[in-house]
Amino acid sequence: MDINDLLRSMMNRPQREWTQGSGDNGENWDDERPQMPRIELPKVKKFWFVAGGLFILFAVVLPWIATFMTDLYWFEAQGFESVFWRRFWAQWELFAAALVPGFIIYSLNWQLAWRRGLRQIDDAGADARAGRRVRLFILGAALLVAAVNALNAMGMWHEFLQFMNKTPFGETDPLFGIDIGFYVFSLPFLKFLQLWTQGVLMLTLIGSAAIYFMTRSVSFTPGRLYVAPAARLHLTLLGALILILWGVGYWVARYELLFSPTGVVFGAGYTDVHVVLPALSILTFAMFAAAALLFVNFFRPMWKFSAVAIGLLLVVGWAARSVVPGLVQQYRVKPNEYEMEKSYLDYHLDYTRRAFGLNKVTSVAFTPEAEVTAAELAADNETVQNIRLWDYSPLLRTYRQLQAIRTYYNFNDVYIDRYMMEGRSRQVMLGVRELDLSRLQNPTWVNTHLEFTHGYGVVMNPVNEIASGGLPYFFMKDIPVRSTVDIPLSRPEIYFGTAPYSYVCSRQDRREGV
Repeated sequence: MDINDLLRSMMNRPQREWTQGSGDNGENWDDERPQMPRIELPKVKKFWFVAGGLFILFAVVLPWIATFMTDLYWFEAQGFESVFWRRFWAQWELFAAALVPGFIIYSLNWQLAWRRGLRQIDDAGADARAGRRVRLFILGAALLVAAVNALNAMGMWHEFLQFMNKTPFGETDPLFGIDIGFYVFSLPFLKFLQLWTQGVLMLTLIGSAAIYFMTRSVSFTPGRLYVAPAARLHLTLLGALILILWGVGYWVARYELLFSPTGVVFGAGYTDVHVVLPALSILTFAMFAAAALLFVNFFRPMWKFSAVAIGLLLVVGWAARSVVPGLVQQYRVKPNEYEMEKSYLDYHLDYTRRAFGLNKVTSVAFTPEAEVTAAELAADNETVQNIRLWDYSPLLRTYRQLQAIRTYYNFNDVYIDRYMMEGRSRQVMLGVRELDLSRLQNPTWVNTHLEFTHGYGVVMNPVNEIASGGLPYFFMKDIPVRSTVDIPLSRPEIYFGTAPYSYVCSRQDRREGV
């Protein structure tokens, strides 16, 4: 007997009459459950397995290998191969850390639901082989869901490495008195752990409920919901754990108030501290109380009282977090904003100075003179000779008009730097001639990945000199690059610039265009 036969035998068997008390008024009733429709599972042909495998190969595996090898070669070329591999292994460490517990939680709970659900149906016609197939199907589904969840967890490698290498700052925040390193290194990863665990339990609860429903441990009759005691205990425990983690999320959100953008400055303000913070504490308590009441109700039913108490806590917490803050900010804080926010402004200024080291700056008073003398200009001649006259916008347009040269080249920005020329420092403005594939007339794969692979050269001019006709006086220009200064430029090719680039194949037989 295969799984189709098992399901057909379950769905088509005549329903038995059963008697069950309501629990609240002690009434009993007889109900014949409606007959469920026949279910036919479609057969999957080998062609679709092959097609699916080829799709995964070309759409997922090969692009991943290309990206992996490109990143590896880049890190090796820059001498940071160890950084690449540490990032790589951190991703797979997270994958394993998420896959194993996720698979265990899913498989144990779903198999438990299946075993308990079988006790509610007459499975005399089901043989052992069909039961093993169902268990294998559950294990496969658990592995698949856990793998997808683990792949999503790999994206948190940066937060994971920060958490594993956390360092105290030696400074505490003014609201909770916790070292600032906690907010930089630990809080993002702890928030991820809370959300990940809550998500795993949510999927576990949904899957278990679905299995109980398919095995008729959970069923709906007109105006009534029947839940078998074993299923009720299982689902109650999962629901209580989810509520506890929900409360932990509200508790963690308290610390995120230090990043609040709602106040007059970035960080916790008057409303955050006096309204939102207590609201989050109320919501945390509400979730913990809801979890306790949900569990207690299994042994001593008091659903109405529990629902009213939890509902009131949730409504008060929601209003205190969503409605009351806006009212307080609008009608209490804004009319006297400076006085209400003064202490938080002081915190903002004080910690900004500490962050940039400005608290160590020594202030010296001086009296400026109304005029600059020739002697002062001569004494500071190097600064005077580097006063910038060119503006960014018109110079960028000039670069594009005079020095793009090819239709597929472009200048994305203008930069300022200093170089030693003839024994003195000169301030210059320069642009990088980058490749713009959107301007190719024939953007074939060969052109975009083999021939037109890089930009070429730079344009440079001093900040304070103008050539004839009001044009820039170029130190470097043209293709090939012509230079009038002693700045070496041995490799003018631009493979990596500020514009987004696709992959290219270099060092191949085909000549790369310039």
